[in-house]
Amino acid sequence: MESDSWRVDKHNWCKMISLRRISDGCYLLFLFLMLLQDFIPIFDGLLKSFSNLGLFVCLCIFLNRNHWRINQKYYLLWILYVLLYFYLSTVWAIRPILSYWVIVQVVSILIMTFSMLMYTINRNKIYHLLAVYYVAAIFMLIYVVLKLDLSALEGQRVTDAMDVDTETWNSNGIGLTLATAIYCGFLLKQRCNRGYKLCFYLITIAMLYGIMLTGSRKSLILLFIPIFYFCVCNFKKHFFKVLIGGCVACLFVYILIMEVPLFYEIIGKRMEDLFDILTNNTDGTEDISRVMLIWYGWNWFLEHPVFGVGVNNFRALSNLVPLFAGKNFYAHNNYIEMLVGCGLVGFILYYSAHFYLLKHTLRLHSVAARWVVSYILVTMFVDVAMVSYYDLMTHYFLVICFIVIYQEKCKTHYVEK
Repeated sequence: MESDSWRVDKHNWCKMISLRRISDGCYLLFLFLMLLQDFIPIFDGLLKSFSNLGLFVCLCIFLNRNHWRINQKYYLLWILYVLLYFYLSTVWAIRPILSYWVIVQVVSILIMTFSMLMYTINRNKIYHLLAVYYVAAIFMLIYVVLKLDLSALEGQRVTDAMDVDTETWNSNGIGLTLATAIYCGFLLKQRCNRGYKLCFYLITIAMLYGIMLTGSRKSLILLFIPIFYFCVCNFKKHFFKVLIGGCVACLFVYILIMEVPLFYEIIGKRMEDLFDILTNNTDGTEDISRVMLIWYGWNWFLEHPVFGVGVNNFRALSNLVPLFAGKNFYAHNNYIEMLVGCGLVGFILYYSAHFYLLKHTLRLHSVAARWVVSYILVTMFVDVAMVSYYDLMTHYFLVICFIVIYQEKCKTHYVEK
C-alpha cells in the first residue's frame, strides 16, 4: 500500500511539474510577442490584444499556483497609486481623452509587470526575462535588415531608409532597444559556455552597427555609461586599467563616428549638434524646437505647479503654441512632461520608485545591486531627452530591478540569520 501511495504521489508531482513547465513556456511566448509588437509597432493591434490576453491568463494561473503570495508588493502598490493618480487627473485635464490613452497603456503595462512579479520565483527566472528581451531584439534587428533599403541609407537614419511610418517607429526607439539588448547580452554571457559567448560577440557587433545607423545619441549613452560603471565597480583593484581601457574605447568610437563618412553623416553630425546644445551654440531646427518645448513646459508647470493639467496633456498645451500647432508634440523630456501633466504630486509619486531602488541598492555591494544602480542612474539621465513614464521597455526593466532588490534583501537577511 505504501508503495502504491508513493507511486501516486510521484505521478501527481511529475504531472504538476509538467503543467508548470507548460504554463511557464506559454508565458514566455506571450511575453516575447508583447515585446515584439512594442519593438516593431507595425505589429501593433491584434497582436497586442492577443499578448495582453495571454499574459492575463498566465497571471491568473500564477496567482492560483502561488496562492496569491506576491513577493514584491512595493512595485505593485507604486504602479497602482500612479495609475490611480493618472485616472484622477482626468477630472481636471484639458483634454481627458489624452489622459485616457495613457491610462490604457499603463493598464497594459500593469498586466505585464504583475505577471513578471509572479513568474520570477528565483534568480534563474530573471535570466529568462532577460533572454526573452534579447531574443525579441534580435528578431527586430533581423526585420530591420530585411526592410532596409541600402541604396537610400547614405546620410539618412535607419527608419528614413525603410518603407515605414517614422511617426510610429523612429530610429531612437530601435537604437535604445538594441543598446539595452547588448546590456542584457552582457549579463547573459556570464552564464554561457564558450560557443554561446562567440555568438554573443557576433550579435553584439551587429547590434552596435545597427545603433550607429540609427544615429541615436541616447542609445550610445544608455550603452556605454552602465557598462563603464559596472566595470569600475567590479574591477576596483584595476581601476586605472579600466579607466585607460574605457578612454581607448571612447576614442575608438569617436574616431569611428567622426571619420567614417557613413557614420558621420548619420550620427557624427548629431553628436556635434549635442555639443552645440550643451554650449548654447545650436542653430538646428530640431534641437531649438526641443529646447523651446522645455522652456514652454517649465512656464506651464509654474502656472499649475501642484496637480498639473492632466497626464499627457502637454500635447494639448503645445497645440496652442503657433509654432507647434497641430503637431501634437509631447515634451521630449520626462521630467517636464510629468511636471506639466501631473504637477509636483505626480512627479514625486512617479520618481519615488527610482529613489526607493537607489536607497536600497546603495546599501548592497553585490553585482546584481550594481546592475540596478547603473540602470536607474542611466534611465534618469536619459529621461532628460525622452518621455518614458508609459514606455513598456522602461517598466520591463524597472520591475526586474525591484525583483532583483527583493531577492538580494532576502539573501542578505538569510545570511545574517
